[in-house]
Amino acid sequence: MRQILITFILLTICVRGAVAEPDAAARFLMNDSVSLLDFGIYRLENDIRANRDRLTINHKPPDTVFVDYNWDENRIVIGLSYGVSGNPPQKEIRPEIKTVFETMRANFGIDPKGSTHRQAAASRLPEYFSHRAYVSKNRPPALENEIDRMTQLKVIYHVQNYSRYFECVSMLVDQGPDEMNCTDYLP
Repeated sequence: MRQILITFILLTICVRGAVAEPDAAARFLMNDSVSLLDFGIYRLENDIRANRDRLTINHKPPDTVFVDYNWDENRIVIGLSYGVSGNPPQKEIRPEIKTVFETMRANFGIDPKGSTHRQAAASRLPEYFSHRAYVSKNRPPALENEIDRMTQLKVIYHVQNYSRYFECVSMLVDQGPDEMNCTDYLP
């Protein structure tokens, strides 16, 4: 009798575990699709992280790499974050950040003047935001160029043990090599 009772309890526990269902949050996540924007950001960020040693300032790779989409400005933002313990003058930092921007552009097939090396007029960046095996018939013809034009590069340079920072942004294309907007040191 005792063995039957133990068997019944174990079966009840097993059946109860097998009948459990995902809650509302899990069901939402299971049913919501991943867009090409989501997946492209994921692929791009992983590739930049894998190759971040090429993006150095003072022989140091970035502490953080991020790719985001800014809804308010309609920008794909490719960002890098560095940190130093001291407080170097901004005039020393700017040329290094400019070099990082040039390296990032070169990685996507854009020359220092801001134009592409390829005949297709678009950089390699839009490849992250496309299907691998086919091209959708609904894909807009100028989408690749639009992706290039909406992409912004950002470097956040932390100083004084990350208590302050200096930030520079530049567009991927359609901006001269010396054009970058930088803040002063921010608290």
